[in-house]
Amino acid sequence: MNNNFIKIGLYIHIPWCIKKCPYCDFNSYKQTKEHDINIEKSYIKHLLTDLQNNLYLIKDRKINTIFIGGGTPSLFHPNSIKFLIYAIKKKLKLLLTWKLQLK
Repeated sequence: MNNNFIKIGLYIHIPWCIKKCPYCDFNSYKQTKEHDINIEKSYIKHLLTDLQNNLYLIKDRKINTIFIGGGTPSLFHPNSIKFLIYAIKKKLKLLLTWKLQLK
């Protein structure tokens, strides 16, 4: 079977929460101060660097799902999410129809 046809999803972890729930085993942290767009920009820069360093693993496969989880990814400013998605679209091949989940 040709691996180019195997569906692949991308998970993006946003580790900040309003509070750290005692039952949560995910890598997440309480947001310690007011919203800081510079922290978001730095985190996105590192996410994209990590993606770039691992593109060889994906090769020509196409992404059918981008899942953004965490933490509480909705704490990120909508423009930061938009920038992240556009940057990912420049680096990866997405299927003609794909879905984005933010939970």
